[in-house]
Order: sequence, then C-alpha cells, then structure tokens
Amino acid sequence: MSSYILDNARALVTALTAEAKAIEALAEGLQVRRKAFVSSRADDLQQAVDDLESLAVHVTELEQRRGELTRRLGNALGLGRDPRIKDFVRALPPGLVPELSDTADRARRAARSLRLESSIGGDLLAASARAHESIVRGLVEAQGKGPGLYDRRSRVHQVDTEARTGRLVDGRV
Repeated sequence: MSSYILDNARALVTALTAEAKAIEALAEGLQVRRKAFVSSRADDLQQAVDDLESLAVHVTELEQRRGELTRRLGNALGLGRDPRIKDFVRALPPGLVPELSDTADRARRAARSLRLESSIGGDLLAASARAHESIVRGLVEAQGKGPGLYDRRSRVHQVDTEARTGRLVDGRV
C-alpha cells in the first residue's frame, strides 16, 4: 500500500478523533447551557452560548476537513464518490482498521449524544415558552380588570371600566 494512502488514512483517523472531541465538547456545552437555563443563572447561560458558537464553527470546519480526507482517500482506493467507514475497513491494511473503527464509533456516539442534548434543549425551550405564556395569561386573568389606574403619587387603583385605563384617577395629566 502506498505511503499516500497510509498518510491519508492516518490523517482521516486524526480528523475523526478531533471531530469526535469537538462534538463531545459541543454536546457537553449544550448540557451546561440547559442546566444554566433550568437554574436561571443568566451569566452561565450567556457564557455557554458564546462558547457554543465557537465550538459549532470548529465542528463545521472539522467536518469539512474530514469530508475532504474521506473523498481523497476514497478516490485513492477506488471506492467511489462517497465512501463510508465500512468501505475503508475493507480496503485498508488490518493495522489501521481497529483505530479507524474505534474513532468512527466514538464520533458516532458523540453525534448521537449531541442530537439527544439538542432535542432535550428544544423540548425544554418549548415547555418554558408554554409555561411563561400560561403564567402571563394567569396574571392577566387574576387581575380581571386589566391594568390599574394611577393617582398623582403613583398609587395603583383598580377600576372596573377599561375605558379609563392609562389615565390618572382624577383625570388630570
């Protein structure tokens, strides 16, 4: 087997390892963000968002690099346009197969973990939106009469008619 193929196979393993680590970090970041959201720690939430943006860009770059290496190695091995890891396992020397398979499995597990965390986060945001909507609706219904009226000293007075909402109690502006 040529050194070109071996070098590209090793580079693919390295790229998959880096991508798996980055995806794991992104999934962990989403989990931190979710926990910060649940505990209402705004500082932690903002830091997590900032970190996630840079991690997402990094994952995208690594994915592009892996795709390039996959195509290059696939072409060199005559595996066609979009080879899969199982195609490389059959075509590469046995010495490279375990590391490539293990790394691909790690990347697969990391991607699955990221999808799960992303799904949980989306469900959490949807539940939070419904809860906030319900709370606001409950507050408005509890008032029953809409917002109060204010006197000159900013004291609230509830009035049955909504026609006077927004005016001072004594009518002066």
